[in-house]
Amino acid sequence: MVKTTICSFCFLLYLALTVDAQTTKSSGWSSIVNSIKIGQKSQLIFDINIRSTDHWQNIETTIIRPGISFSVNTKTTLSIGVALVENRKTISGVTDLVSDNRLWQQWQTYHKLGKNNLQHRIRLEERMAGTVYAEGSKLKKRNLKFNSRIRYFNRYQSGFTKGVTFKKGPYWVLQNEFFINAAGARYANNKIFDQSRTFAGTGW
Repeated sequence: MVKTTICSFCFLLYLALTVDAQTTKSSGWSSIVNSIKIGQKSQLIFDINIRSTDHWQNIETTIIRPGISFSVNTKTTLSIGVALVENRKTISGVTDLVSDNRLWQQWQTYHKLGKNNLQHRIRLEERMAGTVYAEGSKLKKRNLKFNSRIRYFNRYQSGFTKGVTFKKGPYWVLQNEFFINAAGARYANNKIFDQSRTFAGTGW
């Protein structure tokens, strides 16, 4: 019999500062993260993310990311999955949602920094990048080419009670993530360094 437990469920709402070689913008980002244990060392993982456009004007991106995770030890996991991504774009006066789905694999580990948690994650993504164009009232993609990105993520998490080792409950976080095009950069944005995202927020 498979034992199913809800391991974590949190809701985050925070400001995101996204920086690349051309632009700097601030946006809102909400995230729901859930995991369900299906074996002694395995679990299903699932997160939903919604990101706004600059200055919180509209929903820009939605991401649904299911996967399966395997525990190497009590602090380190290996995971694989798929990300279903929809981006809101405007081309030639036409605004529509454009899919940007991808496969992903990741290594993730945790350790203590004082009484609080520090998380590191390296994720590899594979997708088919293409040119977005307007056709009537719809946006479509053509000239699909392979693109792969490496993402390095680190996150500091602390409870609101000073002097107490954080285990669960309300918390605040600081985190940053770098995106690097490992293959097919010319089919994405023609940059090796893709972007950097810095976040600050709270959760439970």
